[in-house]
Amino acid sequence: EMFLGEAPPPPDATLVVADVEFDILRAMIEFMYCGQTKIDHCQLQPLLNAAKGYK
Repeated sequence: EMFLGEAPPPPDATLVVADVEFDILRAMIEFMYCGQTKIDHCQLQPLLNAAKGYK
């Protein structure tokens, strides 16, 4: 129901994103909002894997 717009989420709601490290999640969200992000070369494959998982 919450995702269908019938009820607003509670103010203390927590979203759990499993199996994605914080830096990767941050980069993914930054890319979604800004159209670009800066990451280390070693983080590229984990970022692409996370993006595929949340496509």
